[in-house]
Amino acid sequence: MLPNKGVIIKALEKVSARTVAKHHRLLSQALKYAVRQGYLGRNPCDLVDAPSWKGRPMRTLTPSEVEVLFEIIKDSHIYPTTYTALSTGLRQAELLGLRWRDIDLDMLSISVSQVLYRRRGVCEFKEPKTRHSRRRVAMTPKLASFLREYKAERESVFWQLGKPLALDDLVFTSIEGKAFDPSLLSQR
Repeated sequence: MLPNKGVIIKALEKVSARTVAKHHRLLSQALKYAVRQGYLGRNPCDLVDAPSWKGRPMRTLTPSEVEVLFEIIKDSHIYPTTYTALSTGLRQAELLGLRWRDIDLDMLSISVSQVLYRRRGVCEFKEPKTRHSRRRVAMTPKLASFLREYKAERESVFWQLGKPLALDDLVFTSIEGKAFDPSLLSQR
């Protein structure tokens, strides 16, 4: 038994235009395959106008909002990560996957070669999703100076823990030197 038309319309009102467009595209591709295989004479999705959606414009922080943010987190352990994120535009997973070997303080560049994701409660390192995500990002001299100071602080902490800071160590870690849990960083 099919649901009545009113139930379907109410359900569709709760779905975003983007979701409808994605489902239309997926259904259209599946039916296109059925046409190529000879199961259908033509694709019914071709008879329907594909729904359109407009993405929301990205909202970025204003300079005064950045100042307020830095003032609020200045004594927090997430300050270095946030400062680097705002200075480079790197994504959270890219920042959390950075190793000291990925940062060239003399050439003012950062190489994105791995990312840190959390899936089903487990943090794991992976290669970036696309070849375009695997890239070299320029940094400002101010960020390079900041990271030099930060590295010296981290070397001191690691020395107190009884181990030297290695090139393969992560740049942004917990106080104990362990990888940040991405969800905890997001919450903070």
